Formats: sequence, structure tokens, C-alpha cells
Amino acid sequence: MEDIGSLGTSVRQRLTCKEFEENDSLSASKPSTNELRSEDSTEDEHSTSTLAQEASPMESSHRQHRQTPDLFVTSRLNVISKEVNVAYGQLQEKFSIEYRNLLESAINSASRIQTGYDSSVADRVSFSFSSSKTEDRITKKRFTTRESVLTELLRTNHIKTVHNIFAAILIIFSVQTVVYDLIEQGSLISWGFGKFSLVISIWLCMLTSTISIFPIFNMWRQLRPSSTKLLDRAFLLFYIAYLAAFLCVPVWALAEYDLPPVSTLVVAIEQVRLLMKAHSFVRENAPRVLHADKTIDDGLNFSRYLYFLFAPTLIYKDEYPRTSAINWNTVVYNVSELVICIFYIYYIFVRFCIPNFHNFNSDHVTIKMFVYSVFGCMMPGTLVLLIGFYAILHCWLNACAEMLRFGDRLFYKDWWNSVNFSGYYRNWNIVVHDWLFTYIYQDTYMLLKFQKHMRWLAMYTTFFISAVFHEYIIILAFRFVYPVLFVLFAIIGVGFIYVTTGHNKRTSNIFLWVALFIGNGILMCLYSMEYFSRRNCPLIKDSFLDYMIPRSWFCTPNE
Repeated sequence: MEDIGSLGTSVRQRLTCKEFEENDSLSASKPSTNELRSEDSTEDEHSTSTLAQEASPMESSHRQHRQTPDLFVTSRLNVISKEVNVAYGQLQEKFSIEYRNLLESAINSASRIQTGYDSSVADRVSFSFSSSKTEDRITKKRFTTRESVLTELLRTNHIKTVHNIFAAILIIFSVQTVVYDLIEQGSLISWGFGKFSLVISIWLCMLTSTISIFPIFNMWRQLRPSSTKLLDRAFLLFYIAYLAAFLCVPVWALAEYDLPPVSTLVVAIEQVRLLMKAHSFVRENAPRVLHADKTIDDGLNFSRYLYFLFAPTLIYKDEYPRTSAINWNTVVYNVSELVICIFYIYYIFVRFCIPNFHNFNSDHVTIKMFVYSVFGCMMPGTLVLLIGFYAILHCWLNACAEMLRFGDRLFYKDWWNSVNFSGYYRNWNIVVHDWLFTYIYQDTYMLLKFQKHMRWLAMYTTFFISAVFHEYIIILAFRFVYPVLFVLFAIIGVGFIYVTTGHNKRTSNIFLWVALFIGNGILMCLYSMEYFSRRNCPLIKDSFLDYMIPRSWFCTPNE
């Protein structure tokens, strides 16, 4: 016990000396280190002398020999303390690395599940219309029950507050615009909407023609076992003729009845949607018929096809995940927000677009005015993009999914967090992306015999077809050919896929949003200029070429 007490006293004294040495410069009035050491030495000598008088000569000798090991123990304690600190730091760093890797692995796994494609369980499907037995592995869409991203985010109070801010801005716009429309024009929403009965009539005709695909396809399926390849060719020619007629007849109706822009936009979007659904049904089931897949006898029926025509997906399947019941409160809420978003977009055009361009004339065709107009359209153009996304891809599709008890509601992903345009294009609209990936990219890649060095051609083909149909809808709505969207999407947008800003995700995301702001400003500015120039400027040529020549480039004021 005396040895332990002596060791503790020695260690405590030496630590005290070290502390005084470190703080000597802070207190000049305190005794110096040498004085402290002298006093400690005197005390040690006095204590040792007293103990030596009481202890036996052997214990006194042993205690004297312990003074040297005391120094050794103190130094070893310091070394061990340093080693423990180093080991703790290494352990903490290793834990952080392992935790980060585990978290990234979980996120990647969740991302693969959310995407809905699983190449590991891809079905082997032969697409050859010949007698070849070659089968190629492709990825197939897998539907699972899941919520939309914003549905989950809006359960958070912070995201709800952002939603409420947009609602407050809408109220301000509403009061201002409603008062203006009622006092100045005597009507509400006087621009863009109209001829609603014609819109319903054209839509019913398109829906009826799409429904007629099923009995014709079913007749081909039943007659094929007892017929020759001539019937296959006949059905193929009929299908091609049907697609051509489905594209041309609605266009003729829109031109004949001269529907307003927004009404035309609704018809054009529904035309493309029904066309994509019809192709998906034929594309998914034709290989099953050609290869005598017996599962088609149980899976193919009219009720499933009719459900598919209204379901919020463009990929045909015999079965989809379904929810247990309909929540009508969710339906009413989403439909209400859809109507509000339509008013919101209308107010943006009325307050920020029409006042700047409705008197368009030759004075606007200058670089100075163009730059001012582009910057003035960046904010409202991006607001139209965001509100249109929320209205269609969230409110409308979730309302349809709830009414049909459709379980898979991943209509989009967190595209706003994308760090490049490749991620933005994939996550912006999952519904259309699935169709393009399945029936354009994969089929083109299959025609190229799955050569990896030709994958770029399949990608560009997909972008080209997507850009063409986007521009097609704009052409029908505005009644002129001005391929601004095509250039920004199919040329500049594709080029931006290869643009990187380093490994800083925050910088890359900022670059993406800056590009979106500029692009939306250019789109809104150029299309507005061209639309109102065709109202205010005379014809350039009284022929079909007038639809092809941008009148805003050669505009002179009407006398």
C-alpha cells in the first residue's frame, strides 16, 4: 500500500509540475517552476526521511529503488494514452467509412427498386418474326405498390410550408386577375380555353378507335393457328394504317374546327397518350401470339385492356398491383389541386407573358429587347414548368391511380436533386421514360443486335423520337412550326448529358437549375414572340410555307 501511495504521490506531483510549467507565462505573480520543484523536492526529502525512520532498513532500501521505476511508469502511461487516442481515431474513421458505404449501398438498392426495372429477373423474349430460335435478354418493367415521392415529402411540415407559400402566392394572383377579367372583359379565363364540347367529341372518337384495337387483335390471335403468314402480314399492314390514320384524322379535326391553344393541347396530349397505349398493347402481346404462348389465353381479356387504357401507365401488363380500397378524400384533394394549378398557370401567362408580347411588332426584334425578354421570362417559365409538373405528374396521375386502385404510383423521382441532365431526363417523367426505354431504346438496341458500341445510336434515336413528339404537340397547339423545343431538347439537351462540373454535387445541381431557368426563359420568350407576331404581323407568303417561316424574324407592323 505504501508503494502504491508513493507511486500515486509521485505521479500527481509530476503532473502538477507539468501543469505549472505550461501556465507559467499566464501568471507572473505565481512562484516560478524552479521554486515549486525546490519545494516539492524538500517535501519529498522530508517525507522520505520520516518514512525511513519508521521503516526497516530493507523497506527503506526498496523505496529508494522505486523512485526510478516511477519515472518509467509515468512515461509508459503517457505512451499508452497516446496509443489509445490514435487507435480511437483510426477506429472512428473506419466506422465512418463503413457506415458511409453501407448507407450508399442501401440508397442504391432502394433506387434500383424504385426504378421498377430488374435486369436479373428479366424475361427472355424472342422478337424475331422469322423461325429463328435466338432469344435475347431485355429488361422488363416491374410494378410494385409504392407512393409518389411528393406524397411522402408532403407529410413533412417543412415541405408543407413551401406548399402553403405557393398557395398564398396563388391567392394574390387570383384576386388581381379575377378583378381584371371581370371588370375589363366581363368574363373569366377568356384566353386559351373554349369549344369544350368539340374537345369531348374528338376525344371520344379517339378512345373508340383505340378500343377497337382489342377485338381486331383478338380475331387475329384466334385465326392465326389455322392460317398462313399472309394473315400476319395483313394484320401488320392494318396496324400501320391504323397508326397513320390515328395521327392524321385528329389533326384534320383540330384544323377544321380551329380549337383554341389549350383545348388543342388537351386533344394532342390525349392523342399521343392513346397512341402509346395502343402500341404497348400490341407490342407486348404480339410476341406471345407469334410464339404460341399459352399464358395469353388466360391473360388477354377486354376488361383488362379497358383498365389499361385508363390506368396511369403506358406499359401493358395482364395484372397490376392494386390497393384495397378507394380513398375519395385523396381523389377530391388531388382533383382540386389540379384545377387550382390550371388557374395558377393561366394567371402566370396573363400577368407575365401576355402584357409583354401581345403588341409584338418589329421594335421587339433587337438583341437588346430579346435579352430583356428572355430574362423576364425565366422566372415565369420555370414556374410554369414546376406547376405543370405538379399538376399532371402528381395531382392528375395520383387522382387516377386512387380511383382505379392502381398501386404503383412512382410517376417521377427526385429529379430536382439531379446533378446532370442524364439523371434529370430519367427521373422527370417515369411514365413516359418507361415507354421510351422499353419500346424505343430496347427495340432499337435489339435491331442493332445488342452491339455495345452501337448503344449511342439507340440513345439518340430515343431522344429524337421523344423530341419530335414534344414538338408535334407544340405545333398543333400554336399552329406554326418553330422547332425551338426540338433544338433545346434533341441537340443542346443531349449535349448537356456529357457536360460535367466535377465531383461537387452541389455545384452540378446549381448548374442544372441555371440551365433549366435559361432554357425555360428562351422557350417562353421565343414561342410568345412567334405566337403574337402571327396575330399582329401580315402574312409572309400565302401558302403552306407561311407555317414554316418564323414570322417574328421578318415582322413589320400592320398599317
